[in-house]
Amino acid sequence: MAAEDPSSLRIYPAASDGIAVFSVDGYESVKAEDVTEDMIAKTDYKVTGLPDNMYVRAGDPVYKLIRSDVWQIAILLDKETAKELQDVSRISIQFSKDEQTTTAGLDIRKKGKTFIGFLTIEASMIRYAADRYVDVELILEDQSGLKIPKSSVVEKEFYIVPEDYLTLGGNSKETGVLVDDGTDNARFQEAEVYYRDNETGMVYLDTDLLEEGVTLRKEDSDHTCQLKEKASLQGVYNINKGYAEFRQVKILCASDEYYIIESGNDYGLANYDHIALDGDGIHENDVIF
Repeated sequence: MAAEDPSSLRIYPAASDGIAVFSVDGYESVKAEDVTEDMIAKTDYKVTGLPDNMYVRAGDPVYKLIRSDVWQIAILLDKETAKELQDVSRISIQFSKDEQTTTAGLDIRKKGKTFIGFLTIEASMIRYAADRYVDVELILEDQSGLKIPKSSVVEKEFYIVPEDYLTLGGNSKETGVLVDDGTDNARFQEAEVYYRDNETGMVYLDTDLLEEGVTLRKEDSDHTCQLKEKASLQGVYNINKGYAEFRQVKILCASDEYYIIESGNDYGLANYDHIALDGDGIHENDVIF
């Protein structure tokens, strides 16, 4: 025994930090594209426990190491539910095991006649690490926000630039950018921010503002960047002032004719805002009667 002969005990470190689970089931290397209906239905599923003090041969697993907090759940969806959720990118779910709720990313894929929803979760991994199968409930009716017609939503393209290129114009409080015209004094150009991505540090500016390729200069710095990188936002046209102003929207869920969108967003809509019912063909600053 090791207690009688300490020299016979060897310690082998894990390949990296992580959460150790002492069971295997053969699904450890399965990717989303490999998931089948039979796997979700638990057909012929077997799990092998890896208890302490068991004898193993060289090459046999002795533990499973989970190294990421991001994990996925695959669920079967009927055709009607898949259609209802086709435009939903995030959804609330509840775990039946302990009635905990969280928000997950949703990606629906069709395999033959089967619809599989992949829920991507960025928390609670350790709570369910030992469970290959968990029962979850999709929370559809609890989504709260503003209801808008699908016909109102359009996509608009914007320049994206680092937030630290924004500045204030002289003695004014207007936000804008400094346009480098090759002289020592850069020209201030007022620029409304349509969206700020806190994760990437990028802001979205109207493409009608400046020509593509214009060079911007960072305030009190020699750093410059060219105005050329673009990205699109989903949004609607707010017509509170009698003319069209694009406002970004974040879609929470959808029905056949309506979206439920997030409220309280600094760049989005508020309750009682007036919007164009049909966004196609409308442009920024168009006068709306």
